[in-house]
Amino acid sequence: MSIIDGLVNGADFIKQLLGGNYTLLISDLASYKFYAPGTVDFGFKIGNNLIPGTLMHKAIQEKRKIVQKVERQNSKFGFPYIGIAIPIIEGNQIVGALALAQDTELQNKIIDMSGGLAATSQELSAVIENLASGSEELANVTQNISLDAQAIQSNIENTDSILNVINRITNSTNMLGLNAAIEAARAGESGRGFAVVAEEIRKLALNTKESQMDIQNNLKNIKETVLKLNQEIEKIAALSEEQAASTEQTSASIQELSMTANNLSMIADELVSGI
Repeated sequence: MSIIDGLVNGADFIKQLLGGNYTLLISDLASYKFYAPGTVDFGFKIGNNLIPGTLMHKAIQEKRKIVQKVERQNSKFGFPYIGIAIPIIEGNQIVGALALAQDTELQNKIIDMSGGLAATSQELSAVIENLASGSEELANVTQNISLDAQAIQSNIENTDSILNVINRITNSTNMLGLNAAIEAARAGESGRGFAVVAEEIRKLALNTKESQMDIQNNLKNIKETVLKLNQEIEKIAALSEEQAASTEQTSASIQELSMTANNLSMIADELVSGI
């Protein structure tokens, strides 16, 4: 029994061992002696002549193992596949070839999908980086606004002390006008002109008092507004910090996703080339 006959006799067992995904072929120097299709079917029949340029023909002609991945656009059969063929040697002579082939359609889809996933991850990563930069800028602006609001509050408090001084001056002026009016009354007719001056002083004190009250009320409203502003700024600052933390976490997740996509692409490539 020749070695080719022995391989043909055991080919069914070999095919069962390999599983249904692999196509198994055995030939002598001229034609196919065994053919069992798997996920790819070249349409060969036992007894068909070897086709020049195929893996088995190359293995016989070049007297070496041939491994080749064939893309759809370069395939003579209309589908992508990867195959390996080795020459069968008997008595130091090449007497035929044995080959395995497997469809790469699914693996190619996985590679394409993982490539698309990696590209999308990179785009998302760029978006997240811009968002992180914006969050950082927002945090800086918020901090500056908070400092400005604190400065406004400090200036208002300083204005309060000035108003207190004005209030004391107003009270003193009012007392001065009152005393002047009393003295003018004592002077009688000769103090009439002085009485007019005293009345004007008291009017001035009263007007100043009213203006001071208006200013105090306005400052009170400003204080309340600034206080609310500070509270809102604190909320914005807290949200900015949360956004920055979320952005950082999302960026880490996207980087991990990108690494997973690259690993998936490598695994798919290994599946294609590891027959």
